[in-house]
Amino acid sequence: RSYAASEREVVRRVRIPNALPFLFSALKIGATLSVIGAIVAEYFGGPRNTLGVYITQNASLGRIPEAWSAVIIGIVIGVGFYLAILAAERLLMPWHVSFRQAAT
Repeated sequence: RSYAASEREVVRRVRIPNALPFLFSALKIGATLSVIGAIVAEYFGGPRNTLGVYITQNASLGRIPEAWSAVIIGIVIGVGFYLAILAAERLLMPWHVSFRQAAT
């Protein structure tokens, strides 16, 4: 405002860039936890061809390797979501201090 910037310019050049690190932190946490939440919600019912039902059925039938393979698939999905958000963060915030290299 001291530079006679309009409200739109203040939002675009100051507020949004300052909010992006917090937004991406929340997205990284939320994306990984959403995978966990979806799988746990499927434990209690749902279509028969879902990951949560597959894990519970195989674990209850004693097919532990199959159950663990489904758990690993869930891990891969969660890590994939995390990496996609990390790539978007690096693309949209190349100026952020966490991406700078330390001077040697």
